[in-house]
Amino acid sequence: MKDWLKLISLLSIVLLAVLGVLRILKNEGEGSLSNWGSAGCPVTAPSKRFINPLEDYPSHFWYGTEALWTILPNDGIWRLSFGEEGFGQKTFWWGEELSREEEPSPDLRVLAKKINGNEIIEGEKVTYGYHEKLRSFILVGLDFPTAGCWEITGRYREDSLSFVIIVEME
Repeated sequence: MKDWLKLISLLSIVLLAVLGVLRILKNEGEGSLSNWGSAGCPVTAPSKRFINPLEDYPSHFWYGTEALWTILPNDGIWRLSFGEEGFGQKTFWWGEELSREEEPSPDLRVLAKKINGNEIIEGEKVTYGYHEKLRSFILVGLDFPTAGCWEITGRYREDSLSFVIIVEME
């Protein structure tokens, strides 16, 4: 009887290990979501498939495709101060075809929808920016009315990119 209990215990440990490895492999795919965010929010996990030509930042990761990408915090949380218009966040967007010269007013639309809620906000103050290390990018302001779990979607021409992030009080 003791041998059966040992075998069952061993099989349970092996099963848990296999499930853990499968979850890790699943979360390494591009666009993967992980439940490692607080409150069960399925924040977007770092992807090893997208390689950005720009400099890496230890506390952040690049997310997207060559057509449209952004930078996200490793822990999936934007810690923000609450101001007059809510939790304000500047989002940065890049793409191979972004051109300030060809398109002086960027045609990027960013929407944020609260998960498990009915709040939807649209990005404002869409403009170009430039930094020596970051090159040209599009800057979009978002003012979140409440903290929580949010899905952000950016659309530029035919391309779109979505990710899930937690907004919380700084």
